[in-house]
Amino acid sequence: YSIDFQQALHSLPPRQAKALKLFLEGYSHEEIALDFGITTGASKTLVYRAKMGIEKFYQNEITMNSSP
Repeated sequence: YSIDFQQALHSLPPRQAKALKLFLEGYSHEEIALDFGITTGASKTLVYRAKMGIEKFYQNEITMNSSP
């Protein structure tokens, strides 16, 4: 992962970050759910929220870097 992406991951709650990392490494939502002891739907929610958190992180970075 790039340094910026690592920073973005660290900005997330730990469970979201771990779920997203597992998903990006190719684990299915079923496998993530088993690892966390949650439902498949909850796994999908964790990954979705993590993706939204990453997007927000990058939007904030762009805003901060484009300000005078």
